[in-house]
Amino acid sequence: MSEFTLVDEIDSGVWSASTADVEGRFLARRVADYHHRQAKDNAVLLELQHDSLARVLNHENIVSLVGRVRDPGAGGDFFVWDYCDGGSLDTLLRWVRCESTLYHLPEALCWHVLRALVRAVAFLHDGKRLDGRRWTGDAAWSPILHRAIEPRNVFFQQPRGGEAFGPCKLGGFGDAAVTGHVMGGDGTWPCSVAATVQTGWEPLEETRPKIARDPEKWKTTQRAYTLSDELWSVGSVVFTMMSGRRLALTCQSRGCVHVAKCSEGGCLRAAAELRGCRCVLGGCEHVPESRACTHDVSDWHQPEKRKQRCNEAVVNIDSWLALARYSCWLRDAVKALLDFDPHSKLLTAEAVPFAEQVEEGYRAWEEAAGAS
Repeated sequence: MSEFTLVDEIDSGVWSASTADVEGRFLARRVADYHHRQAKDNAVLLELQHDSLARVLNHENIVSLVGRVRDPGAGGDFFVWDYCDGGSLDTLLRWVRCESTLYHLPEALCWHVLRALVRAVAFLHDGKRLDGRRWTGDAAWSPILHRAIEPRNVFFQQPRGGEAFGPCKLGGFGDAAVTGHVMGGDGTWPCSVAATVQTGWEPLEETRPKIARDPEKWKTTQRAYTLSDELWSVGSVVFTMMSGRRLALTCQSRGCVHVAKCSEGGCLRAAAELRGCRCVLGGCEHVPESRACTHDVSDWHQPEKRKQRCNEAVVNIDSWLALARYSCWLRDAVKALLDFDPHSKLLTAEAVPFAEQVEEGYRAWEEAAGAS
């Protein structure tokens, strides 16, 4: 492991650090400060020793723990992390004005973030990383669910060479849960999936009986959190990059549903294909002039006896994807991630197949972009 040196104090207990082995700056935080935070902010750090934590948080698309340094003059022991000097996706979204809900940030940047996030999830959940075109990993891996994949936890580093974008990394592990495969084997579920509670922490022995029942009987607040939720969050982040709109499953004030899907699987796109559409971009001349879906059906639990709604619009994901001015490959990848019914037993057991679909779509898009 590299030997680090503290350089400048940025804030109380936070320093920039450097090493002769690797170019660039790193961020050092005082170890004692983690133990002074509330448990919900550092549960993972308190559960794992440094060596185990460094093994888990060690991926090119994760804000990784890269070392430890002791400097009594600066306050003792420090964890050394990747320094994301390019800011967060949340800051970028606030800074760039959205001119159209059908096209916001460049497609190349959307692919950059999408590939980074699905690779990060594949590593955290499956213990697999992409080596060339092969996925390799640890067979004894314990699944980790991040539970907070959103723009404020997506970070960038500055480009180090001639690349258009610097590395993209998932951070903010304060809500992450290390779990196990707790379902399946009794006929209730078709496969075994890793799961935890939606918020907070509790022993796995207490979680199992709560979430092993038929999902059709789950209430919104009692629903298990699984990989399907994690992938939906990735799709939601990229959807926001593409549209400037943030998807909200249920609002905090009234509990009403803000996401809908076409019960026909996407009638606008199907109608365009019947007209001979082979266009790469959505929103082409083949899409029906009405541009309206009549099959809005929400898969998310709508609380009974709740007649009042807030004023926030409902987003029909299928209709939006048919109209968005992005390539078919990116739209298909996002649709796959957002195609999640929490009341279905067909929950996702592995992240790698989704990551592979994203990589295949990216190669197709890159080839088409190069040909044009």
